[in-house]
Amino acid sequence: MEQVTANNIFIYKTSVNNKTDRRYIARALNAMLGEENWTIDLTDEDKVLRVQSKHNDAILIIDVLTSYGFLCEQMHY
Repeated sequence: MEQVTANNIFIYKTSVNNKTDRRYIARALNAMLGEENWTIDLTDEDKVLRVQSKHNDAILIIDVLTSYGFLCEQMHY
């Protein structure tokens, strides 16, 4: 896990397609990240998951979404 000094935004391309999918993973992401620390843009073609965190928890986030049957990969900008 990469340590960073301030809250940063980490972005992920996902296969979360709709509000039903979002609700399906919400409990796990809320427990791991906090309800206000993540969003999924369902209007974006990459269904971008944005995570605000002090830590780059990419492996954990990818594992959670994968365990729910979704594709997830960190995007670098």
